[in-house]
Amino acid sequence: MPRTCRHHTLPRSTFATHTESLLFDQWGMDIVGKLSRAPEQREYFIVAVDYFSKWVEAEALSKISAKEVMKFFWKDIVCRFGIPRAFLWWTMAHCSNERNFAIGVKN
Repeated sequence: MPRTCRHHTLPRSTFATHTESLLFDQWGMDIVGKLSRAPEQREYFIVAVDYFSKWVEAEALSKISAKEVMKFFWKDIVCRFGIPRAFLWWTMAHCSNERNFAIGVKN
């Protein structure tokens, strides 16, 4: 058995596992607006960003409602990339109760 220096060896510890970040596994979403009106009275943007790849999905909206947010989430995130492991809603307090009810989150 080789000799080791007891002053320069690492203490034994349990193996720590690391969780992997997967592509399109964690998303963040926010609403940007009120902007100058575009065609069809669209003055808000809903933006979702994948945390791993920084891929951006965005859509112009004419009004902000839980129905519009959930439609964007389903059509542009779930149907294209699958159900994310984590999804962070940033500053959308104006529709949080409706949205939480729609996706089954209990306060």
